[in-house]
Amino acid sequence: MGVYADLVTLPIVLIYRKYYGGRFALKLTALLVATMVVAAVVVNLVFSALGVVPDTRPSIASITDRGVHLNYTAVLNAVFTLAGAALVWLTVRRGATDPVCGMRVDRYATPHRATAGGRTVYFCSAGCRDRFVGAKSP
Repeated sequence: MGVYADLVTLPIVLIYRKYYGGRFALKLTALLVATMVVAAVVVNLVFSALGVVPDTRPSIASITDRGVHLNYTAVLNAVFTLAGAALVWLTVRRGATDPVCGMRVDRYATPHRATAGGRTVYFCSAGCRDRFVGAKSP
């Protein structure tokens, strides 16, 4: 169910509309929502038939009295938060903005470069580079 739910967020529905048109985006969104509802009903029926749905809820006191403990989940969360932050930092460090079209470019991967004002400028394509160099020429 979570797989389908990720496909029905507003930004993604707007992307569907942009690529496929409003009618098809509406149909696709309705199909995904219907699929989520059917999947939820089927899971509920299966779990109820197997008798694995709890009959009672835990008390609030039993939840709040547990306290916070350092366990493997907390350690893994910290480790992967640091790893994610390092990846974001590397991505930002490697990136450059094409001054012609504004597209983000990997400065180590793009072969399209020029020197302007004593610094290197990176481009997404040869066309953007040529436009930039042509605009700078007298």
